[in-house]
Amino acid sequence: MLYKTLGPGGAVYVQCAGPFSSHLTNRNGGNMMNIPSSFKKALIGAAFAVVSAGSAGAATIVQEQVTPNGLAPWGTNLTFNKFNPSLGTLTGVQIDFKGFGSGSAQVTHGPGAGSLSMDQLGSTTQITAPGLIAVSENDFVGTQVFLWAAGSSSPTDFDTGIFSQNTLNVIGSGFWGGYTGLGTFDIPVDVKELVTWDPSKVTGDFGSAVFKTYGGADVKLTYTYVPEPGSLALLALGGLAAGFVRRQRKA
Repeated sequence: MLYKTLGPGGAVYVQCAGPFSSHLTNRNGGNMMNIPSSFKKALIGAAFAVVSAGSAGAATIVQEQVTPNGLAPWGTNLTFNKFNPSLGTLTGVQIDFKGFGSGSAQVTHGPGAGSLSMDQLGSTTQITAPGLIAVSENDFVGTQVFLWAAGSSSPTDFDTGIFSQNTLNVIGSGFWGGYTGLGTFDIPVDVKELVTWDPSKVTGDFGSAVFKTYGGADVKLTYTYVPEPGSLALLALGGLAAGFVRRQRKA
């Protein structure tokens, strides 16, 4: 591979072969012993950067947005940048999605002890993107029982804590068009209530209950691509040569 830039007395060539080797010649083929060693090193380094950039592996662009754990039902749009084709060749699109949520119950009761069994108390979070509809159920597993002791003040508040579910979604290449181009696109987030309980399972001095559920989303979008050849390294190489020519003219 041969790269050319200007130098004193004609053209300077940096030739790269094998893993990496280089030499500098003038127009007549002689060694350019008058080139400062610092410039030689910089020029060789820039050429090596070009070679490295041309053989580099895949690169990634990662974007991530996290919503609040909001009172259900609610929704929003998350805006992401599309992949700009001028950066290189797109080779993969992946969406890591974590839905999360929680629930609470405020139980009004009498002076006696009692319990309230919940089958579900949380939320569902859904995201929609090109080639993907993903749903997370943010809830405990099994049954959660809220207990209150005799003589406790009413109402009594209960909290489930936060639950989450993670999914990793690889987008098929047939849908990459929705992620490619200039500008942005939206991924809608839709959070819904998840409340299920059986009144027949209530025990003791129960009166009534008010439920609240919350939910949100953590969405990470990753583009994998093969970059274009090392144009930045080529520019650096030309800039080094131009600077050397200017210094020689001043001298």
